[in-house]
Amino acid sequence: MVTEYPQSRYSIEGNIGEGSYGKVDKALDLKTCKKVAIKTMKETSNDSVPHFVLRELDVLRQLSGQPGIVPLLAVYREKEQKTKGNLIKFVFPFCEIGDLQAFMRQRNKHVQAGDQLGLPVEQVIDFAEQILRALQIIHNK
Repeated sequence: MVTEYPQSRYSIEGNIGEGSYGKVDKALDLKTCKKVAIKTMKETSNDSVPHFVLRELDVLRQLSGQPGIVPLLAVYREKEQKTKGNLIKFVFPFCEIGDLQAFMRQRNKHVQAGDQLGLPVEQVIDFAEQILRALQIIHNK
């Protein structure tokens, strides 16, 4: 269910990423005192939720509670002041390391500094199992 964005609940601490569909901000949830990541995307010009947002929401709900998947905490809609359009906001727990891509980028910095090359086999197997479990869940639904 999508509800109106409660601006007073979150204190934005800064931008942590931007992409073609929107941006991600780090914030403090003032109700729980926990760090969260808020992914913000614009609705289409005809005031409807874009298909890619609905698809992402569906996948996140399907994978909810699975090991290695960051849970979706909330989904909000907010009226954008400048354009009078709507924004869709996904709220997730904040992960210090970020996603797998950020983890690999960070790991590559250590490799370039002369540390051990690559990942331990156990970690590669764990990541592969998590990805394959997620794909199996999506495929079975």
